[in-house]
Amino acid sequence: MWRVLHQIFLQRQISKIVLVVQIRILQKLFMLQVSFLRYYINLANFSLKLSKNRSMQFGKLQI
Repeated sequence: MWRVLHQIFLQRQISKIVLVVQIRILQKLFMLQVSFLRYYINLANFSLKLSKNRSMQFGKLQI
């Protein structure tokens, strides 16, 4: 009887640990995705600024 209860208790503990580990992995993946998104947004903003500067320079050259 005690063995069965102990096994059930162990299984529950293990499943809790697995759940916590899965949640931490998901959090890390989410943070990675967020950092990639920020990186791409920064890249897009930078390229927009570059294209604006270029068009302004071309506009000055034409005048």
